[in-house]
Amino acid sequence: MQAKKFEIESVYDYILKVYANGAMDSVNKGLIPKEVLAEDIEFVEKNYYIAKFKDAISPEEWKYVCYALARGGVFTSYNTSFDAKGLSKRKVPGKDIHTVWNEDIAKTVNTVTGVKYWGTARYFEPSASAFINGVKEDKAFGTPFKKLYGDYPFVLTFASGPLSTKHRAVMYYYIRQINPDNFAILNPDDAKNLGVKTGDILNIETPSGSIEAPVLV
Repeated sequence: MQAKKFEIESVYDYILKVYANGAMDSVNKGLIPKEVLAEDIEFVEKNYYIAKFKDAISPEEWKYVCYALARGGVFTSYNTSFDAKGLSKRKVPGKDIHTVWNEDIAKTVNTVTGVKYWGTARYFEPSASAFINGVKEDKAFGTPFKKLYGDYPFVLTFASGPLSTKHRAVMYYYIRQINPDNFAILNPDDAKNLGVKTGDILNIETPSGSIEAPVLV
């Protein structure tokens, strides 16, 4: 097999080659249509920084990459992915058995801390996972938030859900039409105590800033 040489001048050149490989494979599998809407290409070129490096791939590859970027990826139909009971037809990585204790995980070392992972579910107090600006301690990593900032009445947990699979999802054209706004899910008891209902706008304050979001009880 004859290898092909590519000029890689930046990380974006490499990323685009990866995107192009996936997009062209998806075209061959029928997951991306042969004809791509002009609005998909226009949206990506207007909103995505990576569009500045589109010359790293061919125009043909670029239009299919735009199709995928505008949607946050390529997806199979529900019937292709799930059976009548709603169970996935796709093979899940692993040993095909449910294990309470996973020896492979337990033998794996966290490259940041040097400590082995726990081989099953485990509760960790909400803690810093990186260095934090303004914190006097040399290493904020692993320090409980309560120690860093004092007590806050609520713990904010991020859950992307099936529509927003990564941080770039806020820019995905079609997903934004389905779910245009982020919302804060609040426990019914907490909502009752606060006197708020679904649709109300809350100002959520954190140690690093604040943001307004509609509530979903």
